[in-house]
Order: sequence, then structure tokens, then C-alpha cells
Amino acid sequence: MLLSHRLVVSVLALSGGAAALAGPLDPPAGPIAPTHKTLSEVEPRIAVNALNTPGDADALFRISEPGSYYLTGNMTGIAGKFGIEIAAGGVTLDLNGYDLAGVPGAFDGVVVTASAIRVIEVRNGSIRNWPNNGVNFESTVVSAAVIRDLRCSANGLRGIGCGWSSRIINCTVYSCGLGGISAEIGSVITGCTTSYNGGIGIDVTSGVITDCTANANTGDGFEAGSGSVLRACSSVANTGNGFDTVGAVNLTECVALNNTAAGIVCTSAATVANCNVRLNGLDGIRVNVGCVVVGNTTHSNGQAATSAGIRVTGGDNRIEGNTCLSQARGVDVGAAGNWIVRNVCSGNITNWDVLAGNACLVVQTTNAPAILGDSGGTSPGSTNPNANYTY
Repeated sequence: MLLSHRLVVSVLALSGGAAALAGPLDPPAGPIAPTHKTLSEVEPRIAVNALNTPGDADALFRISEPGSYYLTGNMTGIAGKFGIEIAAGGVTLDLNGYDLAGVPGAFDGVVVTASAIRVIEVRNGSIRNWPNNGVNFESTVVSAAVIRDLRCSANGLRGIGCGWSSRIINCTVYSCGLGGISAEIGSVITGCTTSYNGGIGIDVTSGVITDCTANANTGDGFEAGSGSVLRACSSVANTGNGFDTVGAVNLTECVALNNTAAGIVCTSAATVANCNVRLNGLDGIRVNVGCVVVGNTTHSNGQAATSAGIRVTGGDNRIEGNTCLSQARGVDVGAAGNWIVRNVCSGNITNWDVLAGNACLVVQTTNAPAILGDSGGTSPGSTNPNANYTY
């Protein structure tokens, strides 16, 4: 009996505790309102064009303390001054959808003037018509910057320039005089479009570029240095090369179309895989030493008799599983010591031009008669799994 009595008391105590923690069954009338403060109520953001962010001798507005700043309206520059000068790290500048417009004789739209500044973000607005750069975070080596959702156009020099370890996201740069987007080592550029700029579309010293487009720039569409990754990018109708890279670069699932010079150019230790390269003025894909070129399609590249779908100028390259169609030369290998297997050439003036001393077997295919039903066909001419084919 004593055990049962204790059990009943424990259950009643627990029930009572649960009842004490529950809310009322009849809450007061009216809509439910939040009880917590918003972030802006805890620490309000600062309007850039307010009295607490005045300019100085060389800037319309100057930010000298960490914090979150925003525009409250469109801004027009003044000759002889930057638009917004950032002289501190830990700053977030939200253009709030407004327009930051330059005038003749002004300098950069948004600029960092102090050295070794870190952790800055600029976002959400339009920066146009500045005689120098739209965003200039390069000259003082700004690191760990974030640039997102900007529209930069008609700036005299570059649209956006960033230092080390930067992220440039969903930006559009149009008709800037010296180039589109540039970033230093360790940067990431994603979802950006650069068009009709007077120089390179997108340029990274070493970093990652994904889902970007460079169109009709008067230079190379993309330039990337050793250690870079380019994925799912499109380079169309640029005056220079579609993609011009140096050193150990991975370039995959990209399109190079109708560029004046070559489609893709790599120097050494690069990988070019599953790319579509078409209608470029010179070679489709050109590599030098120690590169892997796998699974690409080159079509109708080259205006000169010496142009090729794939051109190899050095040794120790692996050229495998590519398709080269309708060019002056399909595969042109001008050095010994390369591995060339399982490629297909057709409709080129010269399908294969391979120097002696390479691992390469080319077979002219045998075409099959018509096939209807469950069987038929003819072996293409070789059972060697490493054979290259001409058809």
C-alpha cells in the first residue's frame, strides 16, 4: 500500500507541474504579436546619406567605423570625389535598390582607401557612369569582401575589382571601359554576367568561377590562373579567347562559342572535360604540357588552314573520348609523348595530323547497312578499346 500511495502522489505532482507550465485556454482577443525586438531595433542601421556619415575632401560620403549602412535614395557623384569611401573593416553597405551615379571628373563609385581592410559587403543596387571603377577593392588589397546583387554599367575602367578571398555573387557588369569583374587569389565568382566591356569579361588570379557568362567583351571572355576551377560557364562572341588559362586549372561543362580567337587555351597540368566548343575563329581547344582533355565536342572552329578542333603543342597530354567535327584539322598533335585514345573525327579537311612518337591508333570505320529489328550492323573496324575512329 505504501508503494501505491507514493506512485499516486508522484503522478499528481507531475500532473500539477504540467498544468502550471501550460498557457491559458482563453488567450486575449486580437492578433498575436511578436515579443522579441528586431535586429534593427537592437542596433539600428545607419543611413549613408545622413549627417553621421559626412564626406571629406575626396569622397561624397565616408564610412570610418564598422557597422551596417544603407542608402535612403539615389545618389549622384561630384567631380573630383569618390562616391562612397570605406575606411574601416566590418562594414556592410546596402544600396537598398537605389542608384549610385557618377558624373564627369568623379573617381570610383565605391572604394576602399585604407590598406589591409577586411570583411566588407556591398550589395543590392546600381553603380553606373563613374569615370574610374564601379567598385574598387583592389588597390589596397581588400580581403574577404562580399559583392552581391550589383548592376554596374558604363564605368570608365572596371565594373568590379576585389582582392583576396572575395565572393562576387549574382552581379551584372555591362559596357565598362577596362573590363568586367576581377578578383585575386582564393576568390569565388558565381552567377555573374559580363557583357560588352572593353577588356576581359571575368578574371581571377586563382579561384572558383561557376555559372557565369561572358558575352561580347573586347578581350578574353574568361582568364584564370593556376589553382582555378571553372564550371558551367559560357563564353560567347568575345574578341579574344573564350577561356584563357595558365597552369593547373579545371574547366568542366563550359561552352565557348563564336569567340574571335581560340575557344579554350591551357598551358600545363590543366583538365578540360565535357565542354562544347564551336565556331571560334582559331583552334577549338589548345593545350601544351601535361593536360587532360576528355569528353569534349569541337565543331566548326578555325578560319585558317592550320586551325584545329584540338591542338596539342607539347608532351604528356591525355586526349581521350573527344569528338572533332567540320574543321580544317580535327586533332593536330605537334609533339611526341602523348596518349591519344577513343577520339572520333569526321568531316574535317584533315581529320588527323599526329607527329611520330605518340600512343595513337586511328581506324577508318566501316559503315553498317540499314538496321531494322533486333540485330544487325557491322563492327566499326577494330576491337581495340583504345582505337581512335574516323567516320
